[in-house]
Amino acid sequence: MTEGTMPFFLLGWYPDYLDPDNYTWSWGHTDASDDMGIFYSNPEMDELLEKGQVTTPLRGDERKTIYEDSQKLWAKGGP
Repeated sequence: MTEGTMPFFLLGWYPDYLDPDNYTWSWGHTDASDDMGIFYSNPEMDELLEKGQVTTPLRGDERKTIYEDSQKLWAKGGP
């Protein structure tokens, strides 16, 4: 699986907490997606997700925009 040669596999995953980072980092960031067998790498996505992690939830509109932008990028050609 770590080489990306398996056609598919089952994954038992559920979110630990209700936060967009918990739903996006593991699937979309270069450093984490290999562990999930996705092998997705996009520097623009990495930058958005890293920014999302350090933007406090108290800055709701700014953080919301970051994750909206990541979803748009994903829709254009993500994992």
